[in-house]
Amino acid sequence: MRFNGRFQRVGQVALILSGVARPSALHQALHEPLVCHNPKCVNPRHLRWGLPRENTNDRIADGTAAIGERNPASKLTADQVHRIRSDNRIHRAIAADHGVSRSQISRIKKGAAW
Repeated sequence: MRFNGRFQRVGQVALILSGVARPSALHQALHEPLVCHNPKCVNPRHLRWGLPRENTNDRIADGTAAIGERNPASKLTADQVHRIRSDNRIHRAIAADHGVSRSQISRIKKGAAW
């Protein structure tokens, strides 16, 4: 929305209008973890200022992060990942069976992905 002559996110405007000062330009309006799960909510009691990294951590804690099967770009299911981790064949063969790259198989086995 347009506020004070420039476009700003509605959550930020809600916090500003409620009198909560923004600590720095890097801070953004975040939902309080475990309080409100409605992404459209702009109730200032459900919002706080935070850094982008805090937002990521909150989404993981809330279970709303798009990781694993919840990621729309995911090609694998959790069951397939468990089978990949226990599969002792060469990465090329595992990758061919699952339609992913050898490097993705390597990341899964190292715990860097999934």
